[in-house]
Amino acid sequence: MTYYFDALPIHPKPEYLESLTSYLMRLAEYNGISSLDGLSAICFPHQDRRITRGIADYPPASFGTLTIVAASTEETLRTTTFFHLAVKFGRSTLPQPTSRFLSGSVSQYLRYCPVCFTEQRKRYYLLSWRFLMLTCCHKHTCRLLETCGHCDALIPLFASPFKVGNCPTCQQNLQQCAAASIGDTAKVEVASHVHDDILFLLTPQLWEADSKSIIRRVGRQFAHLRQMKRCTAVEVANQIGVTLTVIEGMERGDF
Repeated sequence: MTYYFDALPIHPKPEYLESLTSYLMRLAEYNGISSLDGLSAICFPHQDRRITRGIADYPPASFGTLTIVAASTEETLRTTTFFHLAVKFGRSTLPQPTSRFLSGSVSQYLRYCPVCFTEQRKRYYLLSWRFLMLTCCHKHTCRLLETCGHCDALIPLFASPFKVGNCPTCQQNLQQCAAASIGDTAKVEVASHVHDDILFLLTPQLWEADSKSIIRRVGRQFAHLRQMKRCTAVEVANQIGVTLTVIEGMERGDF
């Protein structure tokens, strides 16, 4: 049986699109937990602490006692990770396979919009900022920053001292960093579409449990469209810069 006092004294729910690393740092900051090992002992007591230190928003093999200490559910905590993206593509949701699947697509360091911080009631990091294809904030039409604007250091995703919105190297406020404005309307529109695509991938969908069947149906639809346009698989492969094997695999629905 779980009792209310098993939870941390301050246990807010994750914010919309907040990353797991951001959420864990906020829990630690609000409850006076000062070290990664201390946070690991409370939230993941049965897990090697080296694994906890390496958390990078990939769905963990187990949420440990985090559901208890944060008074949250696994369903809610999964939305702070890449879990639903992996499921949509019929991939393993374990941390290492998900990491390999997203290799080259997500940043290994924090990327952020300082203007977003000014609008947040409580500062937190968005999971969508991790995607390298998202180069700017469509809402504030400025580039996402990839280093601290004060000391130019790369910012770890998960590091102590736990102070969300501050650079762990120089301790300065990231909200005060200047981001270059994007004057090109077309680029802002592209960023908006990219953001919507990422949002869709990260958000749970009712059909996810049947993703493998859907992928196969989409593959058949691709093949049908290609044939309707009287294009060969080789021509399509050349047009989009992939091998014939990739096109054939897509049309077969090889997830």
